[in-house]
Amino acid sequence: MRVRDFFLLVAVCLIWAFNNVLSKIIVTDWAVPPLFYAALRFAVVAMVMWPWLLPMPRPAWRIVAIALCLGGGSFSLLFVGLQTVSPSEAAIILQLGVPFTMLLSVLVLGERIY
Repeated sequence: MRVRDFFLLVAVCLIWAFNNVLSKIIVTDWAVPPLFYAALRFAVVAMVMWPWLLPMPRPAWRIVAIALCLGGGSFSLLFVGLQTVSPSEAAIILQLGVPFTMLLSVLVLGERIY
């Protein structure tokens, strides 16, 4: 791995960590409702990403449904959880999504892990 790539990786991790800490401050100290905060973030990201979404693959309703579930659903639950747990605990719980997704793909879809 080149040094530039390593520093880019570190920068992404620091930005992601700062995002969790800032979200904790917003939903606890500033008392912003977590669902409102999630909706606001989702709307801002959708507006910023809109130019890259066109032309949208067909059927478009699937893309919209996945975006609402992943963006709106997971962030909403994260921000609700951040009201009672620390950002580090929330980050660990979020990372558990990867192995659980793998297990569900094996159980529900019958996929094989290599």
